[in-house]
Amino acid sequence: MPFILAGLALIAAGVYYACQLYWLISRHFGALAGLAAVGACVALLAGAVIHAWRRYRALHGVKIQGERILALRESWGVLNLDAEHKRGDISLDGQSTGFIFADLDPPTVTETEHGWILTVKLRHNARAEWPLPLSNATLAKRWAKILTLAIHQKL
Repeated sequence: MPFILAGLALIAAGVYYACQLYWLISRHFGALAGLAAVGACVALLAGAVIHAWRRYRALHGVKIQGERILALRESWGVLNLDAEHKRGDISLDGQSTGFIFADLDPPTVTETEHGWILTVKLRHNARAEWPLPLSNATLAKRWAKILTLAIHQKL
């Protein structure tokens, strides 16, 4: 119930301030300018909400058949994280292993002459470091952030 009231209050405040903006702009520049100003503000607000929602989904995954999975599939192999069960698996050049989020150490991102390397570090594993070659810095930093959230159990 409080969320419904808060939502209604936000809608009412949005309508009130849209009307105030319209009257302020239209008084000085005309009705068309007032409508354009309100439309621009609505477009900016919608863009900010859509950007925030996409960023959240990129970091926290999408539910598929009741499981929240984040997957990185490249030519070298696959990195899968299951956020619901707090576990993952990694496959790199024919070798693979499973792990739980508690086994993760903070990842490192390094730049090489051929691209970027995201090094996944696992405790209690026969192979402690898994260097994953990635194509760009944005992807490497995004997956480093995802793995950091997994370490802190906030994924």
